[in-house]
Amino acid sequence: MNYYAAPMEGLTDRIWRQAHQRWFGAPEAPVRYYAPFLSPPENRVLIKKKMAELAPAANPGAPVIPQLLAKDGELAAWMIGELRALGYTEVNLNLGCPSGTVTAKGKGSGMLRDPAVLDAFLDAVFSHAEGPISVKTRLGVSSPDEFAAILDIYDRHPICELTIHPRVMRQLYRGQADRAAFAEALLKGDALIPDGASIVLAFKLLRHEKIERIAGWDLFQYEMKKLNAKGGTCFFLGSSEGTLQKIKAKAAGLYPNIWIETYSPPYKAEFSEEDNRRMIEAVNRVTPDLLWVGMTAPKQEKWAYRHWNELDIHCHCGTIGAVFDFFAGTMERAPLWWQEHSLEWLYRLLKEPKRMWRRYIIGNTLFIWNIFREM
Repeated sequence: MNYYAAPMEGLTDRIWRQAHQRWFGAPEAPVRYYAPFLSPPENRVLIKKKMAELAPAANPGAPVIPQLLAKDGELAAWMIGELRALGYTEVNLNLGCPSGTVTAKGKGSGMLRDPAVLDAFLDAVFSHAEGPISVKTRLGVSSPDEFAAILDIYDRHPICELTIHPRVMRQLYRGQADRAAFAEALLKGDALIPDGASIVLAFKLLRHEKIERIAGWDLFQYEMKKLNAKGGTCFFLGSSEGTLQKIKAKAAGLYPNIWIETYSPPYKAEFSEEDNRRMIEAVNRVTPDLLWVGMTAPKQEKWAYRHWNELDIHCHCGTIGAVFDFFAGTMERAPLWWQEHSLEWLYRLLKEPKRMWRRYIIGNTLFIWNIFREM
């Protein structure tokens, strides 16, 4: 589980980020710090004092995401270019701030009043800016019913990540968050696969439905057998070069009709723009019939989503993490008894406690707590 630090003006400045990174930062679950928003100056002259907050030297070791508050798309794109020059890969657009002084100017969640204006703003930004751009949004201005039309607009643009505050502008920070609308947004995904005993348990307790768990390993075997039957190319993106060589050797025997291509990205918490470009180019050179991404969850899912529109592929893409190691033989999958009793997570925790404790002890506890809150 990864943790994001929300931008709070006057609080989450560089001093706070440095202190938090030093005492609470975890290499295996890096915090991403969203910096308090900047408004790009209309005269395009940057104020040194404000930019000092974002200077890389002022944020050593802290993965910071600058946030922009703007209503002019071309001006926002210019500012994104300036931030890229400082070394930042991702930039976040604030379309969620409900403050009256902000929304009165048509900025923040005030832009959600007119879908046509919102669409034109995003079109101008993505037409003139390069690299990953994420968005923070509200559900609408006065009613969650507005969100379906807003989400359709977001779907037209290559937004790398969408953060949803499930309230409307007029609620400010009061009242209950609309979790139903948030769930609807998640269900917009192309496919949701129940890979985990906790998902099966949630369906049983909340919906009184019995579903079968589909593990990443099962999906992998199904897709590989299907491709082998007709022949084609499969690309493995992720893991170490040694693991990928073992995958190629084993696949040659098990799936003789599949040509295997691979790429091993650098092992780091955040990829640079150059890292991403090389990965995308490696995949696009091959135009595979099947693409597997293995970078640990949720990093692999986020990478695939952020760069989906840059990948020149027309095939299934699966994010399967540990399956790379299972198939290569560098990691042992839980024995059948553990799988049948929905304890594969515990087996992995016992095998790798230092790497897995946060995911399974904290993550599972929070998940179960939320299930009982919903009952």
